[in-house]
Amino acid sequence: MNTTRPMVTPPARRTHIAIAVDGSEYGERMIKWCAKNHIFSTYEVTLLHVYDFTPFSAAMYPGATMSVVQMNQRMHAAAKAKAMDLLNKHAKIVSDLTGLQPGNLKLALLQGKPRTKVKHAILEFINTNNPTIMICGSRGMGAMKRMLVGSVADFLMHNAKCTVMVVKDEEAETTRTPKKNPVVSPATTQQWVIKVNNDSQ
Repeated sequence: MNTTRPMVTPPARRTHIAIAVDGSEYGERMIKWCAKNHIFSTYEVTLLHVYDFTPFSAAMYPGATMSVVQMNQRMHAAAKAKAMDLLNKHAKIVSDLTGLQPGNLKLALLQGKPRTKVKHAILEFINTNNPTIMICGSRGMGAMKRMLVGSVADFLMHNAKCTVMVVKDEEAETTRTPKKNPVVSPATTQQWVIKVNNDSQ
């Protein structure tokens, strides 16, 4: 008697891609790159943004009529609202480029804790939400600047448990003054750099 059990194929995990946006012109070009390469039409996507808010003490504003707690609450609410507007702006860009309704796009608003670097907030998001791929840029500005420069992209590539893709600014690369006797590596000749985690499949 043949007692061999039939092989059971586990259900395929849907690819979840997280994209960090920062509000810069380059961030918008990165969104366009993702749309051009069918990221939004093919996969489950989350746009995420990290905003900064550091509470202040009474010593910073002596004689203020409003309590420190109230002032911090108002400033925190304003910072959060501004960051949410930025996420909605990028969701609108995605909708205009792809036809995908903003309501079908996941948005994640993260707060950078005082004295905690943005890269750690991103890493915490990755550990909690388990995206298949994390996409970030090679440059940026504003509160997300620390996340979108090489040192932080390097941090994610070495510490994130998922695959990390770093999209280079194609426009900036074409206008940059060439270095004398440049050292050419595969990473500098491609549109994106990627670190693959084989365990994320």
